[in-house]
Amino acid sequence: MCRLAIDGIPGIEVSDFEASKSGFCYTADMIEYFKGIYPDDNLFFLVGSDNFLSLGRWYGAEKILSNVTLCASVRKNDNAEKVKGFCDSYIRKGYKAQVLDIDTIDISSTRLRTAILAGQSISGMTSPKVKDYIMKNNLYKQEESIFNTSSA
Repeated sequence: MCRLAIDGIPGIEVSDFEASKSGFCYTADMIEYFKGIYPDDNLFFLVGSDNFLSLGRWYGAEKILSNVTLCASVRKNDNAEKVKGFCDSYIRKGYKAQVLDIDTIDISSTRLRTAILAGQSISGMTSPKVKDYIMKNNLYKQEESIFNTSSA
């Protein structure tokens, strides 16, 4: 689905590093992998503000923060001042971090799955190619039994 989502956008590629790795893959492992491939490049790690605020508690946080510029995307209902404060604290500790001033779209995987399970349209929530793939392969429909359990 990632390949479908970026199809036709120049300069972007999808890596299967996590999918090809056996077992659990931490973000720190992924960052280390890409730093090995691109040792002279500046890597940017874009996260939502919720992950930006908690990243210091992640496994391998030091490895992540030491090898990337951590970028926070702030949604309209998030506390932008709190995120900016965390950004300043990362910078004071010698890490590279920034809060991005970008327009965000209020879409989450949970909202997408909920809409599919409710039989609602997901047009505008994802690219047409990804939407077609989801519908053609009946993705997320199997979760219906998880949410609609009843005891006999």
